[in-house]
Amino acid sequence: MNNLGISLIWLIGQVTLLCSVTAVIYLIARRRHPAAGATAALSGLLLAAVLTLLVVSPWPRWTGGDEQTMSADQLRSATGRDRLPTLDASLLLSGEDNTKLRQGLHDESKHTTAWHAIWHEVQQAYTAMSQWKIPPNDRRVGWLAVALLSIVAIGALRLLAGWLAVQRCLRRSEVIHDRDVSAMIKELQATLSCHDIVELRESHEIASAATVGWRQPIILLPREWREWSPAVRRMVLAHELAHIHARDAATWLAAQFSVLLHFYHPLMHWLLHRLRLEQELAADAVAARLAGGSNSYLTTLAELAVRQPDRPVPWPARAFLPTQGTLLRRIEMLRDTKAHPARTSNVRRGIVVALTLVTTLVVAGLRPTTSTTAVAQAKDVDTSTELSNDEITALKTQSRNNLKQLGLALHNYHATHGHFPPAVLLGPDGKTQYSWRIAVLPFVDEDSLYKQYDRNQPWDSEQNRKVLAQMPAVFRSPMDDKESTNTSYFALTGEHTALGDTPGEGVNIEDITDGTAHTVLITEAKRDILWTKPQDIPYSAEGEIPKLGGFYGEGFYNTLGDASARFLPKDLDETVLRKIITRDGGETIDWSKIDNGRR
Repeated sequence: MNNLGISLIWLIGQVTLLCSVTAVIYLIARRRHPAAGATAALSGLLLAAVLTLLVVSPWPRWTGGDEQTMSADQLRSATGRDRLPTLDASLLLSGEDNTKLRQGLHDESKHTTAWHAIWHEVQQAYTAMSQWKIPPNDRRVGWLAVALLSIVAIGALRLLAGWLAVQRCLRRSEVIHDRDVSAMIKELQATLSCHDIVELRESHEIASAATVGWRQPIILLPREWREWSPAVRRMVLAHELAHIHARDAATWLAAQFSVLLHFYHPLMHWLLHRLRLEQELAADAVAARLAGGSNSYLTTLAELAVRQPDRPVPWPARAFLPTQGTLLRRIEMLRDTKAHPARTSNVRRGIVVALTLVTTLVVAGLRPTTSTTAVAQAKDVDTSTELSNDEITALKTQSRNNLKQLGLALHNYHATHGHFPPAVLLGPDGKTQYSWRIAVLPFVDEDSLYKQYDRNQPWDSEQNRKVLAQMPAVFRSPMDDKESTNTSYFALTGEHTALGDTPGEGVNIEDITDGTAHTVLITEAKRDILWTKPQDIPYSAEGEIPKLGGFYGEGFYNTLGDASARFLPKDLDETVLRKIITRDGGETIDWSKIDNGRR
């Protein structure tokens, strides 16, 4: 219940922001035409309902997501891993594979930079909001969720009571059989191009005319309608037919359900009130055109208000029927508002809808974090602690970026030396072994660290242990302890693997005949192997597949030969996994059939 409470609290803030912007759009739009104002209010109300549904969706997210490098950078900075390697893509080999690689890197960098530039100001403005932390065990949050849901339930009961009251009113009403009125309705319908079958009924329970229903619309007239002059009848019927032609009953019902989801929110009720008023004014603009002009229409409406009987609408039915004050409010607004054209353009309405839709997408992308954030987890990295989906996603993104950086480093090494580094290299003395992780240091902006390593001494010598203590973050999974010097990324060593198994002998990219996009270069695994130790994970076609992954329950990331990173599920068929591990088996990989596989 606490998680629900946190989501509802954040949703209140999102709805408030959406309604506030919608109110501004409404105030601008209504100056052009009441129908444009009604469109703005309706769009805001309906999109607030959409915003509510998006609470259970992981997207959109503008404050950090699965594919945004910024999230990984922020996590790395928060955990003290701020030496982010920068790679020189211009050193990559020429050729089809590496041309695609350079182009992909360029496109990703360009798009990411543009995206971050667009949303930089939004992120700055809502930094405090997005970092708002709520203690997950605070019982008040759970009680707040109960309170909000109780208010929504009360609103639902009110709406149901209103619908039942209207149905009772309809059952007690009587059908009007009047040739003159029927002829007048047909004439007005023809003028408005309104083709609905309209039923006319008389009710002694209402004081002013009302339209009920949207599939089979019914115009309810008070019993005093027989005393009206033909001009008044024409005015009233034109007004109600304008509502029917505009489908106001259907949009009003949809707006009511939207308010129901946020029955507690005063801005939602304000927008609903403005929607009803603007619908009335838009219908007035149409009726005035059909009833002799604005001045005569306003005069006739005022006379009707004076003769309006004192017959209050039952409280539940007020959600669907106009009250006594509605007519007076219309007169006041018509008197104070300049004349509008009978209808507004679809272009203007489209612009209003587009503005509210963009606002909703922006607001929906502002997502909260709880007190157990990804940053906090990365600082302590206790994998026994339950992480949220968003936190796991952010940590996976960093690991994915680590593997992509290592893949590019291996390609840069290939561009310099004419082959990939073997898993184990030999020092200048021709016999001292050292790891490929040492060999790629110059290509991950760690050239000074590379120069500190003595390749003529064993990896665990006193001198080289100083290098061991300075482990670059790119070799460590964000799920691992930040103080650990164990590597999280390994080569698979074997006769037919991408980096081979012969110390000192590297593999040329041309030897990867299965295709670089179908062969593993580096894999992710949780093992107690220090990062400078020349030891990786052996693989044999005759033996069992070694245990890989271990940081996430559902699978593990890998760097492929084209420097892309792909997530492989733990239940991947063993035959398929063996095909991906080997470089020259002549197999083909159908990635579409690999469950949960994604770059």
